[in-house]
Amino acid sequence: MFKPPTLLLCGPAGIGKSASIVKALNPDTTFWICTERGALLPAKNKEINPSGKLPDYVEILDYTSACEQVAAVIKNVLDGKGKRAYNAIVIDTLSALADMEYTRIRKVEGFRKEFGDANKELGMRVNSILWKLLDSNLLVVCTAHEKEPMNINGKITPGGPKLPGDLSKSVFSMFDLVLRCDLGADAKGNAKRVIRHSPLAIKTFQTKDRFGVVKDGDDLDVKDVLTKAMQIATQGETNDG
Repeated sequence: MFKPPTLLLCGPAGIGKSASIVKALNPDTTFWICTERGALLPAKNKEINPSGKLPDYVEILDYTSACEQVAAVIKNVLDGKGKRAYNAIVIDTLSALADMEYTRIRKVEGFRKEFGDANKELGMRVNSILWKLLDSNLLVVCTAHEKEPMNINGKITPGGPKLPGDLSKSVFSMFDLVLRCDLGADAKGNAKRVIRHSPLAIKTFQTKDRFGVVKDGDDLDVKDVLTKAMQIATQGETNDG
């Protein structure tokens, strides 16, 4: 059965993750789950979103019940109880959702980090939300902050999506596309936003492209990436049938 591509977009704050997604997705058929204040502000910028039309969204900022609220919203969307029918859902950012839940697990509920209990509980809660989404027929796009590579006693821990506990490992395996936003330069040396993806750099920054549609240094154009990935996914479904 055909399922749309899934994308996790990571990068430093202000690099243009949310703006690129706003440009890519139809506001009439997209639902946003905002876990940071002002996540959808780029949609109010006429240069980014000429129509000025905002997608349906919810802002979830209460760390004492973040995962429950997100799970309930997703259930309503999947059950067709939203304002309209949606074909795409965005979580912006997955980092903030995981951080809120990790704070709750450790500080409020008292799970102990040193025995791995907090990490296991966090993984169960966040991964269960993602499994539900990824098993749906929705186009799923999530954003995450970025962590830098670390060199500890000569051993390099790769950079990539910034997620607490062991989530960075499990979440990385779930998505079809895990891409990094960065600043590059055009032929004249002018700064531009680009996508970083290089299999050769997997030990320094983890990225992934199951469709083979992204080249390192491509313009930060989420619409183009998703369109190409969708074409390949659809072609595979057609060939299978």
